[in-house]
Amino acid sequence: RVSLSVYDLNGRLVRNLLSGNLGAGTYNIDWNGKNAKGLSVAGGVYFYSITSGESSIIKKMSLIK
Repeated sequence: RVSLSVYDLNGRLVRNLLSGNLGAGTYNIDWNGKNAKGLSVAGGVYFYSITSGESSIIKKMSLIK
């Protein structure tokens, strides 16, 4: 089971991009800069979290408009 979520600088969930089962391999997931309600978010710094089983990775990214 894999989950990929985007958070703002205050740690609030912006959007969950993926939640489900994936087999081993390489995947590309695109984020269109919109929140869960379909509204565009401001350009700036965001964090994404990838969780699989007991492992979790959090990285920083920039949204440039």
